[in-house]
Amino acid sequence: MGLRAHRRRCSLSKCNPGKSCIEAMTHHQNPHQRTIPPDHGRQLVKFHFKYVGFAFRLVIAKLRYRSRLHLRSLEFSMERDVELNIDGKSTVECGRRAYLRKGTVADAREGSVLRIGSFVFVNRGCSLVARYGIEIGDETLLGEYVTIYDHNHNYDSAATGELRDQGYRGGPISIGRNCWIGSHSFIGAGVSVGDNCVIGAHTVVTRSIPANSLVYGKLQLVIKPRGMEQR
Repeated sequence: MGLRAHRRRCSLSKCNPGKSCIEAMTHHQNPHQRTIPPDHGRQLVKFHFKYVGFAFRLVIAKLRYRSRLHLRSLEFSMERDVELNIDGKSTVECGRRAYLRKGTVADAREGSVLRIGSFVFVNRGCSLVARYGIEIGDETLLGEYVTIYDHNHNYDSAATGELRDQGYRGGPISIGRNCWIGSHSFIGAGVSVGDNCVIGAHTVVTRSIPANSLVYGKLQLVIKPRGMEQR
């Protein structure tokens, strides 16, 4: 729209073509065009359906596992496609506002306890498999596809036959509060990770980590105090 045509339209609509109108024209916009507000209704419906889904999955899991699934609060979120397996002697405990994203596998077997603290976030595709016990402290974050296994196959003797028949060995895993475990990391049997640790992506952790540490590496594990990244 040219300035002359705009002034004529403004005079008909009793608009004073001020600075805002001229700025709008220079950006090829119609200053008299109404802005349509976003459709918040659909977003609100989608939001409500999301939490209805959480509640439905939670009820189904609680009815299936009863006392073997212990929830400290009903503020617990579990997306679709979360695989929860608890055998007859084991327990899974979930804290307040813990969040399990889709594709997560949480297994507790052979009398073990899998304990997930409050405000823990488990990103998609993680595997938490316990035979001896796994504990994840409050406020800890797990990136995508983190694997935590507290056991390994026995493989000492090749003369005893198939690996699947040799049983397992391992030890409990403890991860402190306020930790960040990077995506695709692995934490193995018997490992203890202290509070406030950061573990880089793709790190293989097979030994215990002191509190307030920055950890990374595959072939060789590098452990530094937090705050020493630039040194």
